[in-house]
Amino acid sequence: MQIMRRLSICTLLALISGCGLSDYEQRLDQERARIKVFDEENKVLGDPIDRPVDVLNKGGKDIMTQVWPFEIFLRVPKEVNNKTEGKVAGFGTDRLKLYRFKGKEAAPKKEPAYSVLVAAAKIEDRSKEGKLKEGLPVKEFHDEVFKALDQYLQATGWKSKLAAPVKLEENRPFSRVEFGRDRSPDVKCDYYACKPLEKDAPRILIFLHQSGARQAAIIYQLPPSDYKADDPRLPEVVAFGLRSLDIGEGATQRRNWYNRYRRYNLGS
Repeated sequence: MQIMRRLSICTLLALISGCGLSDYEQRLDQERARIKVFDEENKVLGDPIDRPVDVLNKGGKDIMTQVWPFEIFLRVPKEVNNKTEGKVAGFGTDRLKLYRFKGKEAAPKKEPAYSVLVAAAKIEDRSKEGKLKEGLPVKEFHDEVFKALDQYLQATGWKSKLAAPVKLEENRPFSRVEFGRDRSPDVKCDYYACKPLEKDAPRILIFLHQSGARQAAIIYQLPPSDYKADDPRLPEVVAFGLRSLDIGEGATQRRNWYNRYRRYNLGS
């Protein structure tokens, strides 16, 4: 009964979004597939992240504002908060900061086993004269991300227990699961990792992604039990999370679709 209710509601959403009765069965099959994936992801993923708020210098004035110049949709592991902890969550400089979404189980003054760090910026946009109007060149963005990560590892005490980041794969694909009508390209990321030097050290997995004129870094801190360094397969919390990632124009629509599915399928 619950499944039929969910399918009926999802089918109604499909019809509202512009689907005609002639392809009703095809859309129904698509909705079944999406519900199955949604249920699978809900076993390991929590809610999508909220955009952090920080004090940023604009025009010589310090202003409390939302960070990142665009919306980001990313579902984090269930063990991780989808909101940051204010100023203490940012690591880096005024040029670029990594914002940490901290593990829920973290005790006061103790580092959590899980964390997710996110940075984002527009790709450089220059005037006809070559003057930088906004954004960061891709290489500079990557450099700033690794500087901010180094600052984070210093602050948390993990730096001495981890090797420097090493690139493992370029353009690693993650097949996107669609909530709308159109098929979007796979999420592709350059993949780096910091090899642990001690048994109790966390696993640090770094993913750098571009979409149009936008770029983002997603960094996972996982406990040793969740990831084996010699295993090429990624944990589900990482693979599922990254296939949900959207930093393009569809990020807001994807959040709206997620909220609808959550409301109708989970009753919240």
